[in-house]
Amino acid sequence: MEQTICFVGVGPGNEKYLSEEARLAILEADLLTGSKRMLETAGQLLMDSGKKILFESSNREEIADFLNSHSECKKPVLLYSGDLSVFSGAMEMRKLLIKKGFDSEKMRFIPGISSASLFLSKIGIPLSETVLLSLHGREATPLPLLREKKYILLFLGNAGQASEIAEKLIFYGLSKVEMTLASRLSYPDESIVQGKPEDFLHLQHDNLSLLFLNNKDAVPLGFFGLPNELFFKGSVPMSKRESRIAILSRMKIKPDSVIFDIGAGTGSVSVEAALHAPYGKVYAFEKKEDAVCLIRENRRRFACDNLHVIPGNAPDSFRLLPEGLIPDTVFIGGSGGHLPEILHAVLLKNNAATVVISAVTLETLGCLLEEKKRLSSEYCINFSSLSTVNVPVRGPYHMMQAENPVWIAEIIRQ
Repeated sequence: MEQTICFVGVGPGNEKYLSEEARLAILEADLLTGSKRMLETAGQLLMDSGKKILFESSNREEIADFLNSHSECKKPVLLYSGDLSVFSGAMEMRKLLIKKGFDSEKMRFIPGISSASLFLSKIGIPLSETVLLSLHGREATPLPLLREKKYILLFLGNAGQASEIAEKLIFYGLSKVEMTLASRLSYPDESIVQGKPEDFLHLQHDNLSLLFLNNKDAVPLGFFGLPNELFFKGSVPMSKRESRIAILSRMKIKPDSVIFDIGAGTGSVSVEAALHAPYGKVYAFEKKEDAVCLIRENRRRFACDNLHVIPGNAPDSFRLLPEGLIPDTVFIGGSGGHLPEILHAVLLKNNAATVVISAVTLETLGCLLEEKKRLSSEYCINFSSLSTVNVPVRGPYHMMQAENPVWIAEIIRQ
């Protein structure tokens, strides 16, 4: 008899939520492995586990090695919380086992009831209208999503996260958002608490809890080009709406992009980039102190918790970035006369990054043309045709006057 590995979703924790197929697989197993909580759930079924090998671990490598060293066990069961398809380690475990030579045809998958489904059904919210985000062992923030999504469900990873999120909601002016916290779902001491952010300040809860956010004021983001009037401007130059649309459309922003905005000014490009990359991060580089203050004000106004302000001159200020950070999209709106050095530093980090550059002076344009030659020989890349964006003044009737032209260049690969 060949070994058949069974992946089982045990549901939210209480054994009464196990499916009949999951129960049968656990009872027939000769080896059970999973976290302590998963083994305890399985243990509620077993009157005598003496004939079964139990291995407590959540480490994929350890589990794979243990299975390999116990090939005599023909019905091993790998236990996972909730459902196998919702923020579960089951799929990564499958990939690892295949990589180590286990036969994918000899693997079974038994889904379970996810804690998300159980929680949302209890509070009467459809799963199909809810965005799920895991903060368990991950660096992420729900705030960029919350601007346009009404329902967000968070899988929390520590006992202070609900309080931390409440603080951020208040800081970013989102104190009207309704919060519902569920802890120890399905257990006898299950707890569901609802309230406003101020009600959750300093609240402690079970590590593995769910937090539901309801933003009744959510507005779909739509396309690029937020009205200029929405931004704090001060005396710092800001990209006009029409130019910003042209720039952002060339940046190829993905939901999880890592974006550099160099010479960020007021942060208008940074803000829109952050809103369109809710699962990503934006780093705004700016040397002027008054501009840095404006970027932070606009970050707060638009609740862009994924926007990070880096003060100082680029590329020297790159040293302030997290180690190993690699951008996939870069916009250079201001270089302070250091365009060659900035381009070289950016391409050293990722020579496949999308790079967009704007120029409003002939000096910068001349530098761009010089760099075009160097980049072609050193990196085998080129600039796209320089395009001119003339921003019309909304002036008197029959007036056809334009503001300063903006040249926009995009690096392309040969």
